[in-house]
Amino acid sequence: MQIKDLKKNELNPRKISKEEKAKLVKSLNKFGDLSGIIYNVRTKRLAGGHQRSSVLKPTDKIKIETKYEKPSRSGTVAEGYVVSDGERFSYREVDWDKATETEAMIAANKLGGTWDRDVLAVAVQEINNIEYTGFTEDEFSEMNISLPTIDVSLDIPAESNAIETGGDKSTEQIPTMNPNENVKVDFDDVEEKEGKAVSNKRFVIIVDCDSQEHKDSLREKLKPLIEEAKAKIF
Repeated sequence: MQIKDLKKNELNPRKISKEEKAKLVKSLNKFGDLSGIIYNVRTKRLAGGHQRSSVLKPTDKIKIETKYEKPSRSGTVAEGYVVSDGERFSYREVDWDKATETEAMIAANKLGGTWDRDVLAVAVQEINNIEYTGFTEDEFSEMNISLPTIDVSLDIPAESNAIETGGDKSTEQIPTMNPNENVKVDFDDVEEKEGKAVSNKRFVIIVDCDSQEHKDSLREKLKPLIEEAKAKIF
């Protein structure tokens, strides 16, 4: 394969102008890839990947795969990876002076384009958990981006059903619902009781799944809602 064979993802929310692209070319030519963990052998300190290295385990091993007799055009003298929990993370050693090291650190945080909010708004609708995106709900709100709502498709018989409630064996009718109607589950209805937030309503939903796959899929969709409810109630 070649770079030309790599299909672009239409949901990539980053965009880059011609001017920014020209700056990125200069950066790549001078510093090489700044996305991994970069250690400067001359200054004996990190030149990139501070945040990445801070969340890895202190005892994670660094494996060097290639060493160069002379520094490459971008100053690379060794390449390898960090092994953490069976996963590999890019690691590179460079030989830079202090000025180059600082320039690279600034470039790593500046270059890479800007957010295309329209595309980001579409992409967000396809995620299951914003926790892994690095964004918070408030940040998306500031960008006027709405988060996806979890809709659960329920296969409920058209006829009404009866359930027993309370100790007097009284019955309450469940309203008739159209099959496969989308239902939004809301856990905002909580109140303070004896210093503890508790739900002032209790609902029981029985779903008849037609397969184990359907059941597993439904359970995954409900997980975020259950966690949200626990956080508000307990």
